[in-house]
Amino acid sequence: MSRGIIGVALVGCWLFAGVGSAEGRRIREFTVADLDEALAGEFERVGVTGEGALFPSPATTTLFSREAAYVWGLLPDGDGGAYAATGSEGRVYHIAGNGDVERLAETFEYELFALTGSRSRGLYVSGAPNGTITHVSLGGVSRTVLDVPEGLVWDLLLAPNGVLYAATGERGEVYRVSEDGEAERVGRIPDAHVVSLGWWNDQLLCGTDGRGLLVAMDPENGDLTVLFDTNQEEVVAILPLGPDRVVFAANGGSQPLTGETANGGFLPPVEVTPAGNSAKPALYELGAEKLVRRVWECSQRNIFSLAAAPDGSVLVGTGTEGILYRLDAHWNASRLLDFEEAQVLTVVSGDQHVFVGTGNAGAIYRLDWDKSGEGTFTTRVWDAGLTSEWGRPSWVASGRGGIACETRSGQLAEPDETWSEWEGLSEGQIQSPPGRFLQCRMVLSGRPDEDLRVRQLTVPYRGPNRRPRVDRVRVSPKGAAFQSSNGGRAGSLRQKLPGGVSVDYIIEAAPPANGAPIGRSGIWARTLRSAVWSAEDADQDELRFDLYLRLMEDAEFLPLKLDLEESAYTWDATAWPEGWYELKVVARDEETNPPGDGLTAESVSSPFQVDNTPPRLRDLKLQPEGEELILSGRVTDDTSRITTLEISLDGEGWQIALPDDGMLDSRSESFRIPVPSLEEGRAPSVVGVRAADEVGHVATSRLRVPNDR
Repeated sequence: MSRGIIGVALVGCWLFAGVGSAEGRRIREFTVADLDEALAGEFERVGVTGEGALFPSPATTTLFSREAAYVWGLLPDGDGGAYAATGSEGRVYHIAGNGDVERLAETFEYELFALTGSRSRGLYVSGAPNGTITHVSLGGVSRTVLDVPEGLVWDLLLAPNGVLYAATGERGEVYRVSEDGEAERVGRIPDAHVVSLGWWNDQLLCGTDGRGLLVAMDPENGDLTVLFDTNQEEVVAILPLGPDRVVFAANGGSQPLTGETANGGFLPPVEVTPAGNSAKPALYELGAEKLVRRVWECSQRNIFSLAAAPDGSVLVGTGTEGILYRLDAHWNASRLLDFEEAQVLTVVSGDQHVFVGTGNAGAIYRLDWDKSGEGTFTTRVWDAGLTSEWGRPSWVASGRGGIACETRSGQLAEPDETWSEWEGLSEGQIQSPPGRFLQCRMVLSGRPDEDLRVRQLTVPYRGPNRRPRVDRVRVSPKGAAFQSSNGGRAGSLRQKLPGGVSVDYIIEAAPPANGAPIGRSGIWARTLRSAVWSAEDADQDELRFDLYLRLMEDAEFLPLKLDLEESAYTWDATAWPEGWYELKVVARDEETNPPGDGLTAESVSSPFQVDNTPPRLRDLKLQPEGEELILSGRVTDDTSRITTLEISLDGEGWQIALPDDGMLDSRSESFRIPVPSLEEGRAPSVVGVRAADEVGHVATSRLRVPNDR
């Protein structure tokens, strides 16, 4: 384990350092670079900052475990141990610094929510369901001090003046017990429950459940001043941080605001700075100027406890994932510890120790701020996709402390006996065998004041080159429709390809504007063919494409275009004889792989036809037959079906005509077309005939009408 890291250091280096740039693009990385990726891993005595930096948690010792369901209250004994108030059997324990457990007392309560006391006064505990406040001597002798009528005591506070204060439920009553044992009611807060107490600037601070109020009570006469309405359900914990500020935590969603409480009390007028509504648990700060601001919002379901750490940071115990947070002077939050138990119910500080009590199940932990702690962070299982080789891990570290890296690998997504054992690095290199899956475990150690932080954990890996994929080779059909692009700009045509793909064509000179529909203009583009295809590479390698053509009756593909970077190509088909063709696309990834490691994939299109010549008009005749003038003849095409037959009278537009069989469905069509008279009843002077094949090639002719018509 390396130690003595000072300042910022980059630990580790890249494997395959001498490989060229193409090889470098093959290397991929697993990283822990942010909080989300860090939280996908497992923490054991390791914390994480809001930016995803890892650090060792304080040295942690388990003092008490599984003897109670809940540890509600703790009080340090000054010798490395603590007294504990527990549930659900209402017992009081003393746990020595060495872990020895002594049961001091059993009370009339099932749950002991509150514990306070001192060496000179002994212990005071209380809870529910009977609402008795019990004094327990350090020697284990117990007696009832007060039996409150409410049957529920949420919190106890032993003030600096020696007076014991009790917060109760059901009617919001606060009681006090003097040092000589005299008990009396101090006052009533008009809310359902008083659940938390604090002492600040000679005033008793009370947090309520129901309307979520922070109220200052005069400890002598019970006068009330509402300091803040959180607009949440409960103020669960109060932590004074000197004479200038106090922090408090609130849980629950927004509550309806009314002037009268359920028990008939009324709240005095309040003038406070609103913090806004929040359904999430939140931490608030109250300053000496009596202004409140919300300083942190918790992602967990509940906040249960607050304490000041030996270094001055604020500790926040939460549920239901058993997370202890630490907030620095700027309210930046870190996950200090993740406990196995569901709730961190109580947190207290004493000298260089912090004691933590949990619920579900009950346990007590001691965190030593003056000792070096050690813990592990284990990444989630990383998937390389295929069996891969592992590079040298690297990370960025600051502060001082110990860092070690271990790994294990396997071929299954869930680690089992087939995986390799955890192994440390050797000269910075991973020793785990090649595999598809990898886990990395960081072992961190150090004291809190050494401020060790580990960021940007990175593990390079290199898998075998995977073959690219190419498919769905689509060639524009003959006669693919063109439409003007760019708003009908001259010389600009768009070809619509199968699958919704469009190809734009632009030439320097515009096609002749002869008044024909756009489907007939752009004859220059009729000989162009376009192909598009789909291609991908699982390694994200750069792909190049080679295109080959062959006539269906030929065995060999001939090069059409080599070394294309795009997955589309357009070419002039007049350079190729007419007939049926196939187009083969070959994808190559050799540009981003070492020599000899490149792979190819290919795909062949469906057959398509190349037709470069227009149809021919044959045997045209224009002769009278009785009262009619008949245009007859044939139109033929060597390769494509005839799709259009039209006539024109004296150049006045084109009219659709039909062949003899009534359907344009072959490469040869005969026709006998009666020529209609003009509007004035006279015969036309000239009859034009035009035919087009399915590619769009056009043949035209015209005939003069005999003079006797």
